[in-house]
Amino acid sequence: MSNAKKFIRIKEEKIFLNDTDFILFSNTNLPEQSLSFKTNQEIIWEVKSTSFDKSNKTIHLEVLDYHPQDTTSFSSQGVNSVIERVEFQNLVWSQLEPFLSYYRKLDLVQLCKEEEDNSYQQAPQKKHQTQPPNFNLDFSTSLIDIPKKHHEVFTFSFSNVEIHDGYISFSKLFKFFSDPIEFKIFNPHLLKEFEHIKSYFPKVLGIKKIMVLADVELTGNRITDRKATSPQIDLIDENFIGKINKRRVLNFPKIKSDFGGSIFDLDKLITSSDIPNLNSLPNQTEVDVIKIFLEERDIRNQKQIEFLAFEKQSLKEKIKFNLKPKFGFIFSLEGKSKFYCWELLNHNATYIWSLKNQNSSIDLFETVEEEISLIAKIGRKEYRSYYKENSLNQEYTFHALHHSKVNVNPEIGFENWKNNLEDLLKSDLQ
Repeated sequence: MSNAKKFIRIKEEKIFLNDTDFILFSNTNLPEQSLSFKTNQEIIWEVKSTSFDKSNKTIHLEVLDYHPQDTTSFSSQGVNSVIERVEFQNLVWSQLEPFLSYYRKLDLVQLCKEEEDNSYQQAPQKKHQTQPPNFNLDFSTSLIDIPKKHHEVFTFSFSNVEIHDGYISFSKLFKFFSDPIEFKIFNPHLLKEFEHIKSYFPKVLGIKKIMVLADVELTGNRITDRKATSPQIDLIDENFIGKINKRRVLNFPKIKSDFGGSIFDLDKLITSSDIPNLNSLPNQTEVDVIKIFLEERDIRNQKQIEFLAFEKQSLKEKIKFNLKPKFGFIFSLEGKSKFYCWELLNHNATYIWSLKNQNSSIDLFETVEEEISLIAKIGRKEYRSYYKENSLNQEYTFHALHHSKVNVNPEIGFENWKNNLEDLLKSDLQ
């Protein structure tokens, strides 16, 4: 912006320099926590640049007219320099206040210049005039101008709040004021994208509603100060996004698998989850998913899953997942042959498939997917009988390794299972 007169528009907590270029409130000297501009009126000011600091790309602006008549040039005005910060100087409080829906005056006066107060002029008194005793001569403040403070404690639903970067906002109607009062509760860990997952906040925080402690100061019929806090909002910290992430993973078994196929990759599970893939959520790996299940759930076949995922899984492929008949994992194992291993959460057997002839034309992965779909239809016991009756005619081998002595002696049971698995991987399976 040059030294010529220009216009700015204040909208959506941004300072617009034209229709497309804007500066966020966080990059101005306006104290975000101490004011809110009204949203039901157009706010365009005529301003001039008093200086521009090229080193930090900061422009200093002074308002020439708070109610300009002709603003048609605003949309087409250019920005001659790269501007990253706006600082206002010599604001006029009497002109600024009508644009505000909420403010803390003490935090704003430092941005304003002094004004002459012509609102009260004391009438001249006659010479030797005497006043009645005990008569209050101070008429500068009437009773209606005495601030009145209200303290309110109430609960509020997450579904009715709006989440922004650094705070939540909501409006509440009280008996002592005619219009709903807007509040902001600040927390630096809040992100605007949480708006898409706020229905999960009560589940993660273990609450149904937030408790709000609000203070409102009224001077006459004007709100001159307001503040709100919530102990539940204070609980949202740098670990909160990790809790959301765990909630999404632990809900994978609840996904309705009404789409085709039996085996899914991690991306498919994430896109099918009711928690969207936010930018703030970490980029998970299949191993991360398994670790979350093992850390957050009491899994009876935990040692088997750990061994398959962390020691035997082939580096050439990714771990896959299935939803029917129950949630489980498909591991790719390498030995004398290629194996696919199916392990369900909290089950007592590991199912393993391999090709009889490695030169076979059939796709082993597709075969395993078909077999898992069949198991989902007829059951595990029936499938074992089915394979036993038809094994000679199949191009693949199938083995079920049971988790023996799980309740009696888990360590011995695991070692037996592990030895059987290792022997199977070393075999020719002919």
